[in-house]
Amino acid sequence: MCWCFVFVACGLVAEGSGVTGVLDAAAGNRTIWTVKNDPRILHIDIEPDLEIPADRILDCRNTGFPDKSFHTIIFDPPHSWGHQKGKGCMTSPNSDNWNPAWGHKQRPAYTGNDKYGSEEGLIQFISASAREFHRLLVDDGWVLLKWGETRINSERIVSLFVSHGFVVMLRTDRRKNGPAASNCSWVLLMKKLE
Repeated sequence: MCWCFVFVACGLVAEGSGVTGVLDAAAGNRTIWTVKNDPRILHIDIEPDLEIPADRILDCRNTGFPDKSFHTIIFDPPHSWGHQKGKGCMTSPNSDNWNPAWGHKQRPAYTGNDKYGSEEGLIQFISASAREFHRLLVDDGWVLLKWGETRINSERIVSLFVSHGFVVMLRTDRRKNGPAASNCSWVLLMKKLE
């Protein structure tokens, strides 16, 4: 997969440049990470009640960081909308109301699906995030996007990044079959040079 590339990219940042290596822009409980705490990665999220607290409680649409602050941004945004917080395995940010009957292996696997009430709200969030990422990245910066096709296909999400000045460099798709199937894509996007 392309995980090795993320850390190679992180290593390309010159010491003293003022650029931090990696920003995890929608950290949740860091379920995509095997190493949950690495000082080279800044984890941010808007949810204050996470089991593994974010390094900073920030909205990735408007972080307040200076332009060109990061070389790599990891983005695993919510993939759905209209859910109620604390009423399922993907909407419980911590173990306070965790129910093992939900069957999810990672506890808790909070995805933020309670944050947006409509498809349009989620699309606006992702588009505004892409615009902010373009501002935050150095000129040869990267976004690694994870998208699960639960309700919106990945092409629509990728097009939001392309419209904000990114080029698709690498893509992997995992396709599942069956009634509970969820197709997952990992997309490596590069900021277009200005």
